[in-house]
Amino acid sequence: IKDDDGITHHLWTYEDITELVKKQNQLRAQRTFLEKVLNEIPADIAIFSPEHKYLFVNKSGIKSEEVREWIIGKDDYEYVAYRGYDKSLADKRRERFDQVKNSRESVSWVDEVPRPNGSTDYILRIYYPYINDDDELELVIGYGVNITDQRLKEQEAAQAKERFSSMVSSLKDGVFQCDFDGNIVTGNDTIRTVIDDVIPIEEGKPANIFAIVHDEDIDKLMKGADELRRTKIPQRGVVRLKPNRQGEIKYVDSYVWLQNDVDHGVLYTGRISDITEQMLKQEQMKKVIEKEKDLNQLKSNFIHITSHELRTPLSVVLSSAEILDMILNMDEADRPDDVDPKQFTDSIAKEVRNITDILNEMLMVSRIERGALQYRPEPIDIGYYLNAIAEEQYSPFEDGRTLNVDVQLKDSKAFIDIKLMRHAVANLLNNAFKYSKGKEAPTLKASNCKDGSICIEVTDHGIGIPEADKEMLFNSFFRASNVGNISGNGIGLMVVDHVMKVHEGKVEVKSKVNQGTSFTLVIPNKTTQ
Repeated sequence: IKDDDGITHHLWTYEDITELVKKQNQLRAQRTFLEKVLNEIPADIAIFSPEHKYLFVNKSGIKSEEVREWIIGKDDYEYVAYRGYDKSLADKRRERFDQVKNSRESVSWVDEVPRPNGSTDYILRIYYPYINDDDELELVIGYGVNITDQRLKEQEAAQAKERFSSMVSSLKDGVFQCDFDGNIVTGNDTIRTVIDDVIPIEEGKPANIFAIVHDEDIDKLMKGADELRRTKIPQRGVVRLKPNRQGEIKYVDSYVWLQNDVDHGVLYTGRISDITEQMLKQEQMKKVIEKEKDLNQLKSNFIHITSHELRTPLSVVLSSAEILDMILNMDEADRPDDVDPKQFTDSIAKEVRNITDILNEMLMVSRIERGALQYRPEPIDIGYYLNAIAEEQYSPFEDGRTLNVDVQLKDSKAFIDIKLMRHAVANLLNNAFKYSKGKEAPTLKASNCKDGSICIEVTDHGIGIPEADKEMLFNSFFRASNVGNISGNGIGLMVVDHVMKVHEGKVEVKSKVNQGTSFTLVIPNKTTQ
């Protein structure tokens, strides 16, 4: 702050960004985990923007970390220029990318990449479009598998075929000719091996190509055969085979056309390629994408619920502080006699405790996800333990109701982590009171189960849980569809479920809408760890 004489004061402002940093660290950790998963997949993986700019490349795609960082935001033209490759390589990739972008279907091809020693690597590449919920192309996922060895063998086989036609039997792909009923007229060793592995070929009976196709794909194969006979246009497709002797279901890429034969007339002529590994990788990639979508939804729920839950107590704190400030600035003679400043300080303290509870629960979720939540069990008297919890917080509860406690334990010795179990029991009790306002007070019951376990049951007479919501109860940030304006962050039950898992126990739920809910914690009756 300046005046005519120069600088007179400095004004400093401070803002607590702890939670922002925590959230950024969580997002960074999630991204690191996803990148680690993608980097461990044994295939070249790249993710592109709709403008064909690199958004991600895994270690299999580019081993150099420096180059991987450099390529983000660049396209294949810049990459081939950087590597000194022929521009035609980038032209081919751009053509395939545009094909995927326009058709919204996956495209595969083989890249020929020169090595420094003068030889060539052959990479089977696939571009797969990812269409978002708004029916927009959001990403294109590319992945490649080095098929250099396979390609070289195919070239060698093709050269040998010029001299020895019998070498066709050594091809990895199955090659066959069959009649319109699927009976093989001629085929190489590969096709016979594939058939025999699914349905043993009987001596004197023709092997049948249709007999090995998975029952769920047979209609697709038959439609392709009908289309081929009708249009005479070669047909290509992917079908599954029936389980082989090892119980494996393989995927094959088939290419079939019609061909005239002097002895047998018109035949189906074709080849099949085992693409099981490729299809499994594609399925794996879809699962990775789905998991990323789930994580994004989780983040969205987290931000929504957190901001909603913090807004109310912060508003109360602010308004109470403003009223308190106004009262304190009044002349003593002007202050209303019926206004007690303590009620506002009490309100502030209460809401600060609420905020602290929310942050503590989020911190516990973070520890659970990082595997950092420590489990320190010790022997205790569970009856005394539960009575102490009830006496401290629920006799009475903040709404004036008093918890009904019913401890009927013949053997009340248990081996638990008292801090974690307190958190689980308190969560259930708080929920029971919260969702049953105006109703009979909840009940905390402890008894010995039939199998010797200890059962801790929390029962209320509140709004209940819809049947359709029960499967999602223990998911992070999930709240039942009938909670209305009742506050909550969807974290508590997830923590309860985790606490029971570390105790090798379980949580059971019984509930009916508008009749109430009963949660039962089943704890193994152990006296040692």
